[in-house]
Amino acid sequence: GSQALSLSQCSIGGSAVTVSHTSSAGNRRRPRSAAVAEPAHKREMLREQQQLAQERTMRQMRQKQTERVAKSEQAFAAAVERHDQEAAHFVPKVAEYLRLTVEDQRRKAATLHRAWEETVFDNISEQISTEVDRRHASGESGARWRAAQSEYLDACSRKDAGLFRDIIIESEYDPMTYTAANIKYKSKGIQDPVKLELIKAEEER
Repeated sequence: GSQALSLSQCSIGGSAVTVSHTSSAGNRRRPRSAAVAEPAHKREMLREQQQLAQERTMRQMRQKQTERVAKSEQAFAAAVERHDQEAAHFVPKVAEYLRLTVEDQRRKAATLHRAWEETVFDNISEQISTEVDRRHASGESGARWRAAQSEYLDACSRKDAGLFRDIIIESEYDPMTYTAANIKYKSKGIQDPVKLELIKAEEER
């Protein structure tokens, strides 16, 4: 850079002394004051503190995540252990209870069926068998069947289009005439064990 030569005079012991000063305008540096350097130092310290705080927060988050995973695995292992214990003790008891329940239901159903057979079926069957034997012995059933068959054939011969089961013209042919002589049974006095609960509820009304 450009240099400037300056002369200055000073008096030393009564004699004049000339001193030359060489100065470089380009190399001169202005000293930084303490007031400017102090904020920069504080900013650097603040950045370091923030970085440390961020690292500490990240470590805490990783530690908490690790703890949550460990707790979850422990809870799962405990649940599996409880399940195995229940399967070893509780499940066989439930299976045995269900088996006994099914056997009890079957036993009750068999008992109810025998009671129904003795009380209802045998009673009605005996009445029907007695009437069938009576009609067979007297020849009544054969005569009725032959008369019904003859009337049916005569009606078919009179109808060109034939007979229809769901269309009855009583003046021409009534197949329901013989139903009046069907075998009937008496149910009065018969206590149906299957309907005991219904009968009891009906009586309590």
